Amino acid sequence: MSDTTKRKPPAAGRGRKPGSKNRVPARLGELILGALADVGGREYLARCFLDPEPRIRAAALALLARLLPPAQSDAQPEVVIRWEP
Repeated sequence: MSDTTKRKPPAAGRGRKPGSKNRVPARLGELILGALADVGGREYLARCFLDPEPRIRAAALALLARLLPPAQSDAQPEVVIRWEP
């Protein structure tokens, strides 16, 4: 090995083990839900969704999208294509 090349750690490039949890988003979700409970919980969130100000509604929806897990489906979507001349 020459002096100009850097030695890599033995586990470099392997990444996390399959199935391991990413603890940062889980902890962040817990903190957000705790803060939501402190300001009024469901009632406060419902008021945010119904607020006439679009920015508040958008912020509430963005928060909800971040907290919900992604939808997983094994079913193939049904695709119907119709063409009429």
